[in-house]
Amino acid sequence: MLRSIVILGLAAATPAHAQDPAPRIVKCRLVAFEKPAESPPELFAAASSKGEFTRNTISLSIDAALVDYVVPASGKLAFRAAAAENSPVVATATIPEKADRVYLFLMPAAPGGTQLFRIIPVEESDKTTPEGGAFVCNISSHNSRVTMGEFKYELLPGKSVSVPQPTRLDEYNMAPLNIQLDGAEGWTAVKDSMTRFSKRERYFMFTYVEPKLGRPMVKIYQQVVPINTTRENPPAAKP
Repeated sequence: MLRSIVILGLAAATPAHAQDPAPRIVKCRLVAFEKPAESPPELFAAASSKGEFTRNTISLSIDAALVDYVVPASGKLAFRAAAAENSPVVATATIPEKADRVYLFLMPAAPGGTQLFRIIPVEESDKTTPEGGAFVCNISSHNSRVTMGEFKYELLPGKSVSVPQPTRLDEYNMAPLNIQLDGAEGWTAVKDSMTRFSKRERYFMFTYVEPKLGRPMVKIYQQVVPINTTRENPPAAKP
């Protein structure tokens, strides 16, 4: 009880403006696995001013536009179907604590739920997705196996791994890519092919079970890494 009284006393002595930290702004991209007919084409999240909302169009492209969002202290960003407080929440994203740029991947939620989408947040950084490599996430309830060039992983449900560019590449920068899910009938290959792994590209890969059909699948996004055209120390002009 004494500890509570001390905390309350300190709070009372603190100026009102110091109790309200600056809102955390995070740049996010809304990227959908697919766009079902019953889903809204846009989503809305509460903005910094009460009663206002941030509007963002759902995209199927990994290069969806970056939009600034105000992230509450809980880290949970609620998306609504319309710009109104009484509009139902159709998806909720938990934003990584220290991230300032995040991909929000939207997949259809399981039938019978209260929300339309399940959101998988992925920090946008070279550490998460190395150039020439991939971010691989198992969002199914089954174990997953991933072989990418010389790298091999087994991912438990909900686990992910950032894979560097394979070093064993052929003359076309190709290496084997094999992804499997362990289901009722044993290990099922959802991807088995030679795949290009160039320094100018990177991948986002998600193993999951399609909610309606119960079919094991993999969703792969290929992103071209922008070429840096600026140089800190350009060569001096010749006289």
